Amino acid sequence: MDIRRLKLIYMTTTGPASYSAGGFNVTVAEVRNINSVVNVMGINTGYMPVVASTSGNVVTVKVFDTTTGEEVANATNLSSITFALIVAGF
Repeated sequence: MDIRRLKLIYMTTTGPASYSAGGFNVTVAEVRNINSVVNVMGINTGYMPVVASTSGNVVTVKVFDTTTGEEVANATNLSSITFALIVAGF
């Protein structure tokens, strides 16, 4: 990999209207392949997002409730929650 081609992308996205266990996908259109996710955070309080996986230019974000420590339940509406990601890719 040529490090000069590596891009550092900061982006925000809102959560899904109906969360599914295992996480939701975020496509990073500015890159074809994600090298790493430097950080993912929930801008609104109450939720802790983590990177479940990456594939190509897609990040799967799994979300946990900070009160219970459990993954949020299926069908939870996260559309009012903003998530910020910092992604390195090319």
